[in-house]
Amino acid sequence: MTRKFFTGTSILAASLMAFTLVGCDDSKKPIDTDPEAPQPPPENDEVNSAKATPAAEPVEVVMVVEPDFDTATLPGIASRTWQETPGGSWFATVMPGRGQSVDSDTGTVTVSMSMWTEDGTEVLTLQEGGRDLVLPIGTDMFPGWNETLAGMKIGEMRKIAVPWEQTRGDDGQALMHTVEGSDDQQMLVADVKLIEINPTGMAPDQPLASAGS
Repeated sequence: MTRKFFTGTSILAASLMAFTLVGCDDSKKPIDTDPEAPQPPPENDEVNSAKATPAAEPVEVVMVVEPDFDTATLPGIASRTWQETPGGSWFATVMPGRGQSVDSDTGTVTVSMSMWTEDGTEVLTLQEGGRDLVLPIGTDMFPGWNETLAGMKIGEMRKIAVPWEQTRGDDGQALMHTVEGSDDQQMLVADVKLIEINPTGMAPDQPLASAGS
């Protein structure tokens, strides 16, 4: 029995040794050097560096221009995110619109509008009369009006702020005058909602009321 035990143990030890030798041989198996076999890509410091350091995403810098007047004190609807026109007027979109937009070929626009001077003096209001206004776009209106309505879409509401200099027409006369007849150099402020655009329309003779009249 003792002989058989040692014999079995010897066989087990021999098997383990053979397995170990085979494992060692496999671990030392040379890498396939067949030139036609797929080869690992060559080392490239520049490529490796690019992989290790991903490119930073570009950051878009948006310049926000603020008006030089206190928008919080303006009469009418409170607005933010103001944009300046080329002539120095300002507008803020209160409610977006859709569809057709105002451009230099627009003849007339139909609008609902309330207007004040900067100090809050009422020029006209939506509540009185309840009728919309048909007003021209182009040479028949002052530059600030044309610029603040440019690109406006049907249904859109904007708050506009027009410096006195931008309310002067081609004849040199300003839109607003005081009761005493001297130029009122206040900024005009209005809440304007665009109802309709008529590219070939002609505005009726209905001048805006003068402040204090």
